[in-house]
Amino acid sequence: MFHNKKWTRELCVQRVDEFVRREQRYPTPQERTPKCGLPSDTAFRAHTGISMVKYCRANYPEFNNMDLESPPQTPPERLLWVEESALEAACSQWCVSLAEHPERADGQGFAEFVQAFQQQCQAEPQMGGMSMS
Repeated sequence: MFHNKKWTRELCVQRVDEFVRREQRYPTPQERTPKCGLPSDTAFRAHTGISMVKYCRANYPEFNNMDLESPPQTPPERLLWVEESALEAACSQWCVSLAEHPERADGQGFAEFVQAFQQQCQAEPQMGGMSMS
C-alpha cells in the first residue's frame, strides 16, 4: 500500500477541517482517501464514530447543499496549489521508498515516479494504493 498513515481521531478531524476550510466545500468520495491527504470514510468513522459526511454537515452547514457524488470544478487559482501538493506528496513517497530502493538515491527515474503517482491519484480510490517497486 502506498500510504501508511496512523490515523487518530484528532488527525482525522484536523485533515477534514483543513480541507473544508481551504476548498470551501465537502470532500467528494474520490477525495476521501489517504492519497489525497484525507482519511478514508471507514477510518474516519472508526476514529470519530460518525461518517465524514455527517461530520461535515454538522460542522459546516453552509456547504450542506452540495452534491457530494460529483467532483466540483477546480477554480483556476487553485490549480497551482493542486499541482504543488501533488508534487510534494510524490516527493514524500519517493523519499519513503529510498529505504527499500537505495538505487533511487541519485534521483534517477523521479519524473516517471511523479507521473505514475499522479495517475494513481486520479485513478479510482478503491484500488487500495499503488506499489512503485
